[in-house]
Amino acid sequence: MPGERITNSYGLLERYLASRRARMADRLIPSTLRGGRLLDLGCGWTPVFLLTTRFQEKVGIDSAVKRYEGREPIILRTMDLEEMEALPFPDAHFHVVTMLAVFEHIAPHALPKLLQDIRRVLRPGGRLILTTPCPWADPWLQLMAHVGLVSREGMQQHRGRYTRRMIARHVEQAGFDPRKMRFGYFEGFFNSWMSVDV
Repeated sequence: MPGERITNSYGLLERYLASRRARMADRLIPSTLRGGRLLDLGCGWTPVFLLTTRFQEKVGIDSAVKRYEGREPIILRTMDLEEMEALPFPDAHFHVVTMLAVFEHIAPHALPKLLQDIRRVLRPGGRLILTTPCPWADPWLQLMAHVGLVSREGMQQHRGRYTRRMIARHVEQAGFDPRKMRFGYFEGFFNSWMSVDV
């Protein structure tokens, strides 16, 4: 994530919304992939999704993560997704890569390189899952930020707003097959999800 992102600044509903995203993403992962490796990009100060999903190996990257000490093995790395040269993993290393409420925080010029690198680290048969607010949700999110329900800093750090068509174009340009993309909405059509298989 960009270095200025403040991932430990929460509004009153942040934890609840993060858990809703986590449940949505978890439903999009087939059981056949859970014996492998999961990479959660932009996992946040507290890696909510990694703490709640079942996987053989779980890795999270964010520009601000706190140290995790728990029973489950979770590897956390502090890295800036826009600034790094490449994801620090070998080709075809992960079964699933997730970007939950992260796409909108990446500068548009940095998305192509990041998505190409995600494609590189996904193994054949693997899956990319992402969620992002819908453009028409922005006025509501701004209001929620104003009254402290979501992070004001987080909203200020949104770098883009994406329709399904725009997401598909970015993902296809990174080398993913458009015929393997699936889309949907959740949280009252305020957020969209996309999954694509390699």
